[in-house]
Amino acid sequence: MKLGPLVLQDKLVAIGIPVYHDGHELTFYLQARDDFWEFPGGKIEEGEIPLNAMKRELSEEMQFDVSVSKMISFFSFQYNDKNFNFFVFLVKLDEKISRKNAQMVNWATLLERKMWDANKVILNDLNNWQLQVKNQSDWNFFWNQVR
Repeated sequence: MKLGPLVLQDKLVAIGIPVYHDGHELTFYLQARDDFWEFPGGKIEEGEIPLNAMKRELSEEMQFDVSVSKMISFFSFQYNDKNFNFFVFLVKLDEKISRKNAQMVNWATLLERKMWDANKVILNDLNNWQLQVKNQSDWNFFWNQVR
């Protein structure tokens, strides 16, 4: 996990990556924004902790109720003249969920999506993570270790 100093004028953002593993393949959930794809999330409101912000954003944007999640990374990113600090959570889904505002994709399809630059940083972290997850026992081991 990468940590850096927080600056008060920076924007704080919580991102959730809903993922389902059926024992053979990982399924990720994305949403469309403009001509790009992104992991769901949004700004952390005043007085809100990142975990609660991520849960609220996933509920608002994708109608997911999140109960099991792990923070997997933190990074800073600059868009134009604005600094953002991203708190990234992996959200474990126990079953595939169909939502009209959520696109289900497998790993190969995820890599083909046109994504925002900050989401490319997350995708790189996910690539390192997914290399560890080859089967259901790896998935269970990984999930239990990332706390």
